[in-house]
Amino acid sequence: MELKPGYKQTEVGVIPEDWEIKPLHTMLRANPKYGINAPAVKLEGDLPVYIRITDISDEGYFAPSEKVGVDNKFSDSYYLEDGDLVFTRTGASVGKSYLYNPTDGKLVYAGFLIKISPNKEKLFPSYLAQFVKTSVYWNWVRVMSMRSGQPGINGNEYGQLLIPLPPTRIEQAAIANALRDADALIQSLTRLIAKKRQIKQGAMQTLLNPYENGRLKAGWVVKSLGRVAEFINGRAYSLSEWENYGTPVIRLQNLTGRGDEFYYSNLKLPEKQYCIAGDLLFMWSATFGPVIWQGEKAIYHYHIWKIECKPKEIDKMYLYFILDELTERLKRSSSNGGTMLHVTKEKMESIEIHFPPVEEQTRIATILSDMDAEIAALETKLAKYRRIKQGMMQNLLTGRIRLI
Repeated sequence: MELKPGYKQTEVGVIPEDWEIKPLHTMLRANPKYGINAPAVKLEGDLPVYIRITDISDEGYFAPSEKVGVDNKFSDSYYLEDGDLVFTRTGASVGKSYLYNPTDGKLVYAGFLIKISPNKEKLFPSYLAQFVKTSVYWNWVRVMSMRSGQPGINGNEYGQLLIPLPPTRIEQAAIANALRDADALIQSLTRLIAKKRQIKQGAMQTLLNPYENGRLKAGWVVKSLGRVAEFINGRAYSLSEWENYGTPVIRLQNLTGRGDEFYYSNLKLPEKQYCIAGDLLFMWSATFGPVIWQGEKAIYHYHIWKIECKPKEIDKMYLYFILDELTERLKRSSSNGGTMLHVTKEKMESIEIHFPPVEEQTRIATILSDMDAEIAALETKLAKYRRIKQGMMQNLLTGRIRLI
């Protein structure tokens, strides 16, 4: 491809002619440093907060499920300072990074993290933090981490990372600030979605609770799932029965987001072996949970049930939310066949549930469905903002668009 005037081809791709390529180690105020080798403990008293690989989100935020502490006499030597970044050095998450934010409080970094301290006169930490989210960086991580056959990058190897640099610190800062503003919007929306999910969880606990003041609510009854709905088994297939066209066959990965590729079948099956948009499905092996099918007419595979509700007994969407609430309990109490967790049809049908009259079920399901719709709309907006941010990174960190 012919280069545009004013641009050059480099090891990190096409960049403006007045940009430089420098290895990271030439722009640090100290050598990369490994974290403290100490176990996490319960956070109490004046113990410092510990940051580990699992406490860093995929987008580079400090986002622990629960804060933990570290109790070690050498902890004072491992506090992060303003401008420091930490990188994961081993395992499946190698390459993930976090730019220390003082608003996260004082943090001690763990042994599977490497601290990188840029010299701010040469490299803005926030510029580096944005570069290590690009596809150029992640391609480098994939190549570098597998050289030894084991996923991992040490401090010296991180120092070899080539960074494309604008000619002035002012331009570095302008790029970093523009991308940081986009990050702030994404983080704000992420927090809003988390809050909405918490509100919905609280609403479910209230609306699906059959008791009030220790007594069963008026009109609520107890019946087994097998009395109010039919659980219809999916069908297993041999390799010879798969086709390249015909009726799509829904497998677990098609319902969990792990894959969108369908297999097909031309077999003529009883009508109950097919599902249409709006049908309630339940994954009962390896992965648990209810799904409302939104696709075209399809066959559902073994490990999936189609659930047909008795309309005078239970509202389909109400049952969906009941099953959604049951999912975690089923995971904990399910059978273990070999290495694959599953729940049997007999066990599922025997589970007793409380439910109000059908009219009230429908009202409850409508409230919760509206909450789901609001969360889905926010998630769509978040995905859009993330795509926009990726486009900004591609343009700004390669000099395709100049801010100065």
